[in-house]
Amino acid sequence: MYLDGTSVSSVSFFESGVKKWDIGNDHSDNSLSFAKSGNELYLDNNAGIGTDNPLSKLGVDGNIRLLSTSAPSCTAENAGTLYYSGGHLLGCTVNSGWVRLDNTYS
Repeated sequence: MYLDGTSVSSVSFFESGVKKWDIGNDHSDNSLSFAKSGNELYLDNNAGIGTDNPLSKLGVDGNIRLLSTSAPSCTAENAGTLYYSGGHLLGCTVNSGWVRLDNTYS
């Protein structure tokens, strides 16, 4: 546990001597942060970005920007995945693969 008292307080979690997680509080803006090392962060309740009252698993009050360097696989496990490429928003469907979701077809 690290308690600075002036800038940051944090708790670190180790496994076999390797740091896996940090949970911290930045005193300058009273923000709470979670940092990970090689593991994914899972939330059991609703999470909000820009809102303190999310009404679904993920509530976003603001813009969302999708970035990707290559198309992910479109499989049954990925159905519902969104992907942005070449100026178009695409969605993964089980039966049709990647489908353009905008109304501009060429």
